[in-house]
Amino acid sequence: TTAGFKVRSKSEAMIVEILSSKEIPFQYEEPLTLYKDGNPVIVHPDFTFTNRHGEKIFWEHMGMMDVEEYRKRALDKLAVFWENGIVPPHNLLLSSETGDGSLDVATIAMIADLVQKML
Repeated sequence: TTAGFKVRSKSEAMIVEILSSKEIPFQYEEPLTLYKDGNPVIVHPDFTFTNRHGEKIFWEHMGMMDVEEYRKRALDKLAVFWENGIVPPHNLLLSSETGDGSLDVATIAMIADLVQKML
């Protein structure tokens, strides 16, 4: 990306560009220790933000939900978030692509505006 991040998809690159253009500070795939069935696991949220109270807000972009293996991993990750109290709309925002892989840039910009308000 122009901000110097190496990302996993063009949709994530677009999100980085929008966040950067709005000067919204974030971490990309920052390791986070959570618990699954009482055992520690490390997850890497797509985007992590810290609000003015020091609380974390996460944004997960669900890209290839039509690919079974990807969908399973994504849903497992969401289950871990849920178990740890990371839930929409309180501290978790979600976005996705359409079935043909396109991304609605206007929707991504609206989510970025929401993040900005939450910070």
